[in-house]
Amino acid sequence: MTVWAKEQEQIRKAGWEIFDAVASYRPGGYPRLGLAPLGLELSTRSNALLARQVVAAERSRGNLRFEAKGLNKLDVRLANELASVYLGLASKHPGVWVDSINFSTSLAELGSAVLGCASSTGANWPALHTLSYEVGSIDAEDVLALAEGHESLDPRVLRAAWVEATQLGTRSRTLDLQSHGSIELSECLGHPRCYGTLQSYWQLRNEQRSVKGRPLRLVPTYLSEASFILVHEFGHVVDAALAGLGKEAWYHVVEALEDALLRDEDGRWLIKDRALREAGLTRRDARLINYPTHVPVRGEGEWRRVVRKVVGEPIAHQVGSYAAWTLDEMFAEAFAVAYSTKDPELSRRLAGFKRALVDVGLASSRRRSFA
Repeated sequence: MTVWAKEQEQIRKAGWEIFDAVASYRPGGYPRLGLAPLGLELSTRSNALLARQVVAAERSRGNLRFEAKGLNKLDVRLANELASVYLGLASKHPGVWVDSINFSTSLAELGSAVLGCASSTGANWPALHTLSYEVGSIDAEDVLALAEGHESLDPRVLRAAWVEATQLGTRSRTLDLQSHGSIELSECLGHPRCYGTLQSYWQLRNEQRSVKGRPLRLVPTYLSEASFILVHEFGHVVDAALAGLGKEAWYHVVEALEDALLRDEDGRWLIKDRALREAGLTRRDARLINYPTHVPVRGEGEWRRVVRKVVGEPIAHQVGSYAAWTLDEMFAEAFAVAYSTKDPELSRRLAGFKRALVDVGLASSRRRSFA
């Protein structure tokens, strides 16, 4: 708990108590939000059975190498909540494949404040990922063997694939190269004191930001903090899947997000040309397709700062301050808010973003039943 010592001191000084995290556990997920599996009653007694059910459900829809880890480290009620939310997302997004999800693991090497992370198969293993489609296999060893017989393949890509396979090591035998990514959640969520501190601190921080008129870190939603983190990370995997569909699909979805966050119901820009000119920006700078990403570009530091201020701040007031950091985080945060916001007007505006994911084949207008 030493990583939360500073936050605990702030909570104490504010006269607050650490929240009872156990009281927030939500077995069964959120059926009314579509974040629960249809036709499947998950165990609320056995973590081992719950893990087997999650794996069986994913493999029943064709995700044959899927792995569910870390559920045994959680209170079975919280484990059931997160498993329910995950399967609800999976059934709603048949075009998105998660290779593995670890519901409770140490993320200390990423920083004490990191509570979840998602990795992209295509970004981490680009050569193997590309070759897997060329030769039609999800297995690294098969991909390398089959690729050797393809004279038309770029030898540079093949060499890079061999290097990646070496880096993967034994993981190469379980990784689905055509999956879109994997998810990890912090073990903090499984410790009631740690999770309760997180809940208290997030609410305190929101109140402090509200008093100052600043965007909330987390806008009001129907989800627990743990479930929101999970949906956010799943949003990153959706983003990775979208990137693999090509520019046309990517533009379609990002423009739908732009319409939701930067235009009014009549299609007029919320950020006026005058405000852009005063900040030294153009209308092109205000387009989300050009918004800063997680990859910094030399010489663009000042531009990124101004864009985050002028374009990111009105977005932050709608879906939370973290969304303004990069387009990647904006996508994931908006994805999670679209499923869980308590604001009916915001839900209505983000519906177009969700429809765009259906348009490109990543989402379905109806959930698949696991019965």
